[in-house]
Amino acid sequence: MNIPRNVPVIDLEQYFPSTFAFKDATEDFLLAYCRSGAEGLFISAGEYAYVSSNKRAYRVSDRQINGDDMKLLIESLFDSRTYTSALSGEFRDRVSSVKEVTERGAAYRLRWNIQAIETGYGNTGIEASVRLIPSEVPDIASLPHIDEELRDALTPRRVGIVLMCGATGSGKTTTMAAMMHHLLVTDATARLLTYEHPVEFNLRTIKNRVALVNQTEVGEQVSSFADGLKSAMRRQPTHLYIGEVRDAETAMSAISFADSGHGVMTTLHTDMPEKALNRIVNMCPTDIQSQVYYSLVPSVKSIVSQRLVPCDPTKNNGRSLWPIVSFIQIDEVVQRRLTDCAPTEASKVISQMMPTHGRTYRESIERALDGNIISDLTATSLLKEIYGGGHNE
Repeated sequence: MNIPRNVPVIDLEQYFPSTFAFKDATEDFLLAYCRSGAEGLFISAGEYAYVSSNKRAYRVSDRQINGDDMKLLIESLFDSRTYTSALSGEFRDRVSSVKEVTERGAAYRLRWNIQAIETGYGNTGIEASVRLIPSEVPDIASLPHIDEELRDALTPRRVGIVLMCGATGSGKTTTMAAMMHHLLVTDATARLLTYEHPVEFNLRTIKNRVALVNQTEVGEQVSSFADGLKSAMRRQPTHLYIGEVRDAETAMSAISFADSGHGVMTTLHTDMPEKALNRIVNMCPTDIQSQVYYSLVPSVKSIVSQRLVPCDPTKNNGRSLWPIVSFIQIDEVVQRRLTDCAPTEASKVISQMMPTHGRTYRESIERALDGNIISDLTATSLLKEIYGGGHNE
């Protein structure tokens, strides 16, 4: 995260210690972040530590963090292998916990994205992006952006794939957790298996749960998503949650599970529903891409994409960020159009059919604007970013 040097220092003394010393105050510093309500914490070698609030960065350390600080931090929270593998170029995704000092103090769980960065003059350092994991599994009622139409698009199918798309930090995991919560409290015949990297929400803690669930952490219990999925069929699930489709083998496994009569939920790093099918197809070798596309189309039942945008601070709605969504339900009509077109035309077909079979980002932005959730300036900026124009176009 490249933050300019003139970012203001805000008064967070009620949360953060006056000095930043990993050796003595790592736990205190992390507790301060958890208590502060900030959206994210960013710590990297050669830079000050920052928190983000309402999409703005604030400095919270009195000095720049050095390489020894980062080494001590990562090794004390995790292990030396996490530090050395990240330093050598491997992206590390980990979870840690920190507890209040009182006897019944709250326990917080933190998700860490750790990777190598260039710190200047050819030197390599470590950056850690941290965010707080909610203590309870969210349900649909706790996510007011999930209306009836979106719930229908996200609801796990008995057969077929639900794709949840978005960038890192867009709230994909939280939204999918709410839908798994819905499945586990409403369908006593369900048996859900998850493969996640890392496991964020403990689904077994859901109150009034009526269905079976087992969660597996990639990198801990299995080496990769693909390796975990090789044994999943023998475990006789009705539904699978795959934390992310990252490669051809995982994509092919998801299609195979859907084709064999299972419900599959997964996430994908892309910012528009229109791009999702080709994003998966392009993961595969060129000589089988056409085959993958025509297998994928009948398997995918809905594609949802989500972004987090700043709320209008003048409206006092109690929220700093709001999810806007775009989605398409792939019914028989849409499926026929996608099957009849070349794979390279899929994006255009989805874009054309989304207004009648789902919801565009434009409509979601206009709804948020009409509901006094986002400002006119935010709406104009978003529409320009997504479509290249303003909301009057």
